[in-house]
Amino acid sequence: FIVLSRTAILSNAIFVAYTTDHDMKNPGSRPTAALAAIDAAFVFLFSMEAAIKLLVHRQYYFCNEDMRWNIFDLLLVVFSIIDTSMTLSSMNANHLRSFHLFKFAKVLRILRTFEAFADLRMMMTCVLGTVSNLLWCLLMLFFFIYIFAVFIVQG
Repeated sequence: FIVLSRTAILSNAIFVAYTTDHDMKNPGSRPTAALAAIDAAFVFLFSMEAAIKLLVHRQYYFCNEDMRWNIFDLLLVVFSIIDTSMTLSSMNANHLRSFHLFKFAKVLRILRTFEAFADLRMMMTCVLGTVSNLLWCLLMLFFFIYIFAVFIVQG
C-alpha cells in the first residue's frame, strides 16, 4: 500500500509538472479532456487512499506520529475535489480559482516519500540547516557591496 501510494505521489508530481507546462504554453485555455480525466483519476485515487486510511485508523488517524501529514493529505484531497469539480463543471468564478494554488501543495507530498531514503533525507536536512547561514552570508555580502559602492561613489 505504501509503495503504491508513493508511486501515485511521484506520478502526480510529474503530471502536475506537465500540466503546468501545458498551462504556460496555452495561457487562458481550459485543460483538455484527457488532462481533466487524468487529474480526476488522481483525485479519486488520493480520495480512496485517504478513505482507506480513515477506515483503518479511525481516530488514531488524527493522533499518531504522522498526524500532520495525514491532516495535510486530507486537506489536499478536499481542495482537490473542489478544484476538480469546478474544472469539470465549467464554473468560472475567479475568486474560487485560488484552489489551483493547492496544486503546488500536491508537489510537496514528494517530501513524504523521502522518508524511505535515509541518506537523501539526511542530505536534505543538512541543506535546510544551512539556509540560515546562507542568508547571513548574503546579508554580509550585501553590506560589503554597499560599503564599497558608497566609498567608490564618494571617493
